[in-house]
Amino acid sequence: AKTPEKVGAIRLLAVLPAFLGLLVGRRLIRRVEEAMRARACTRALCCVPECRRSVLAWAARRGYEQSGVAQYPKDLASTFSRPTRLLVVSKPFTPQEKAASRSVTAGGGNPNGAADKNGQRAEAAKDGEEPAGQTTGPVGGGAGSNPKPPSPSSHGTMPPPPPGIPPHLDVGQVD
Repeated sequence: AKTPEKVGAIRLLAVLPAFLGLLVGRRLIRRVEEAMRARACTRALCCVPECRRSVLAWAARRGYEQSGVAQYPKDLASTFSRPTRLLVVSKPFTPQEKAASRSVTAGGGNPNGAADKNGQRAEAAKDGEEPAGQTTGPVGGGAGSNPKPPSPSSHGTMPPPPPGIPPHLDVGQVD
């Protein structure tokens, strides 16, 4: 008997307009995918309204491909003024990605994109990641290391936290 596939679902992902251009969405999706891999998921699924072509293009640039269609529940869909068809996009996680994620989440890797023997830093630079020395969240390093707060973006300043979010909140937490 075949074991059922363990799938992670992205239910909602949004970035406030004030944060656009600061790579927040890219960093957030990377963290969500790392959490899914750490929980032994074999793929990520997400439903995107068909009319949101820019979101579909953004997801495609991150390895998501259309894998089906869905609809909102009829009672909810009747309240919408736009078409209610959803495109289901998915991204499979390869065994190599799962192994890399385990080493990062176990403190054996460097989630900051620093140079390593696999050339991951070059890949991060190609994908528009932040320059070396800038971090996007907690820094791994094992016992005795002091986590550093997120550093400024490549634009040189950090935007203020969204309204209602305490400024001391660590936005780098996935769970």
